[in-house]
Amino acid sequence: MRRRILKPVETDEDLTLALGTEKCRGSVLSLADCFALALARRVGGGTLLTTHSELGRTKGIGVKYLQIE
Repeated sequence: MRRRILKPVETDEDLTLALGTEKCRGSVLSLADCFALALARRVGGGTLLTTHSELGRTKGIGVKYLQIE
């Protein structure tokens, strides 16, 4: 995996509404997972890495499920 620089992201009203919309769709995802999903959709073009199998099934963005044994 290439080395990437992580940048902190402040939440704002639009991002909060996007994560709330995701959660209200009957999602079994945690608020943190919904935040990651909303942010990934906003940023676009990348791949969201997760160990949460439900988040790994998300459509519309690049998600890579990492199974931990």
